[in-house]
Amino acid sequence: MDKSNEQVITRRTFIQYMGFLAAEMALVGGCAPSASKEGKKIIVLGFDGMDPIIAREMMDGHQLPHFNKLKRSGAYTALRTTWPPQSPVAWSSFATSLNPGGHAIHDFLSRDPQTYLPRISMAEVAPPTRTLSLGKWKIPLGGPEVHSLRKGEPFWDAVAKHDIPATVLWVPVTFPPSREVNMLSGLGTPDLLGTQGTFSFYTTQQIEDTRDTGGRVLPITPDDDRFIAFIEGPPNSFRSEDVPMKIPFTVRVDERKKQAVFEIQGEHYTLRVGQWAPWIRLRFEMLPTVSLYGICRFYLKSVHPALSLYVTPLNIDPENPSLPISNPEDYAGELVRKFGLFYTQGMPEDTWALNERRLDEKEFMQIVDTVMSVRARILMHEVERLRSGLLAAVFTSSDRIQHMLWRYTDPESPAYDPDEVRYWGMEIRNFYRRMDALLGRVMKRMRPDTTLIVLSDHGFAPYRRSVNLNTWLLRNDFMRLRRGGKESAEFFDDVDWGRTRAYALGMNSVYLNLAGREGHGIVQRGTDADRTAEELFKAMAGMRDPSTGRPVVYAAVRTRDVYGTTLTQDAPDVIVGYDRGFRASWHTALGAAPEAVFEDNTSKWSGDHCMCPQIVPGVLFANRQVSTSSPHIMDVAPTVLALLGVKVPPAMQGKKLFG
Repeated sequence: MDKSNEQVITRRTFIQYMGFLAAEMALVGGCAPSASKEGKKIIVLGFDGMDPIIAREMMDGHQLPHFNKLKRSGAYTALRTTWPPQSPVAWSSFATSLNPGGHAIHDFLSRDPQTYLPRISMAEVAPPTRTLSLGKWKIPLGGPEVHSLRKGEPFWDAVAKHDIPATVLWVPVTFPPSREVNMLSGLGTPDLLGTQGTFSFYTTQQIEDTRDTGGRVLPITPDDDRFIAFIEGPPNSFRSEDVPMKIPFTVRVDERKKQAVFEIQGEHYTLRVGQWAPWIRLRFEMLPTVSLYGICRFYLKSVHPALSLYVTPLNIDPENPSLPISNPEDYAGELVRKFGLFYTQGMPEDTWALNERRLDEKEFMQIVDTVMSVRARILMHEVERLRSGLLAAVFTSSDRIQHMLWRYTDPESPAYDPDEVRYWGMEIRNFYRRMDALLGRVMKRMRPDTTLIVLSDHGFAPYRRSVNLNTWLLRNDFMRLRRGGKESAEFFDDVDWGRTRAYALGMNSVYLNLAGREGHGIVQRGTDADRTAEELFKAMAGMRDPSTGRPVVYAAVRTRDVYGTTLTQDAPDVIVGYDRGFRASWHTALGAAPEAVFEDNTSKWSGDHCMCPQIVPGVLFANRQVSTSSPHIMDVAPTVLALLGVKVPPAMQGKKLFG
């Protein structure tokens, strides 16, 4: 594709962010790792969701030799996690050594207290405040901003300020990337549409409901001897109308050979059924000399009786990034030139496509394998380059696999399928073996005087029953609906705020409808709020699953009691720690109140950790003895700083792990 006569948008673009925001921004520069002399070296390796029970059982069974070796030479223990034990919350505490009251990441979702509407908690894209309209065109005036919503200084920035080299790979809540260190951003990095990952599924089959969660179903229309479809991108930031840019592609099917030939922007790809295309670079023309670039992969699922094609979310092109995904800006491009194109989206493993049955388990695992293979190569490249300073990397596929395949290990799961267990029942443990093999490669290649810390942010547990917490609040007189209704749609569609005292949003969060904070608050601060919270605790303590009589809530806490008194208006008032087997429903996450309080979880997303932190602790390994008892994930940051000779900031709440 000839780009010599056009300006590639690498510094400004216009995107939707979670369907609400549009923005363009200036990319930032940074500093590559310096070629320093040998010095103190620390590797911090994270495996999201690695569970201490599974790890211990497999180590006892001699199935994880390198974790066992690390345990014998240094330390192994469970690692306390955050209230709530969610990945963006816990990894933010890992980074800053602050509890969520300090770093202000409380849940996957937060809410606008004035409108009660949800928003992504990790990062914000602020659009330009003014534009110049010229008929059908518009020109942004002024500079928009993209910034992290996490507060507090991450320990790698403190390291870099002392001229110590630092490289940070895929740690959650690092979008946009730090300007201080060598970095690839992790969870929270959007796709080209500005969402956390929107797949596309094209089919000639007639489908009534095209509103897949996390994706969209799009038609393929016949045209003589071929089919025509369109890749839908973000809106054109230079056009007045808010209409997605589109790239046409054609498909010619050969049913006899069970294959199809795709033509898109002058390139041809021949795929057999069950085959993935290589990364395809897409060019969305915004002006005759201005283009926006993304990348995607095609997967041909079937050609008969219906033509079906899965397309990954449109990832930001790492060589021509429209948003900052690495620091320095060309770091991602440097890695492409060494290892080829790769997923830049913060959550590349497409769990929603599997949940919506657009992909099956085999196809989902092929994505996982692609992600892990490239990221392992990048990690080893950085391990071999480490002469001094810090290397921190987090692998998230371990979390995604357990979310999606836990049902094969749990006969009590409503989604348990005994006929499929022989195929997928060992896949989680197989992945633990893969983590062990990667750990072995790191231990073999790292220099002997390197300190190695391995951890997870939380463990895992079965997710068998969904709790529609807003429905429970409605049944227990904490919430009211207009016109005497019995249920409400997403985004609190029918809630009567003038009579509502509490509402739930996200996975673990309950908010009081406080006067002066919420848009239509009625609960007065002080005695009234305390009384309402106590009523909630008492009622939750008695919550039982009617099908089994089991308690649903292991513990609920007042946020100020676990975070301290310095709280922003984004903080929930109550955190619900569900008991093992229970979790807030997806309806709860988006502010809905369906008819039933409890539902069987029959989805493929069958394992989880959004429960009580005591139920799902993480793991901690090190090649040194740990001197503190009951370590917490906040302890890693001050430990790294102390080892590198950097003064630990007084704001950090963790303790040093090593004496």
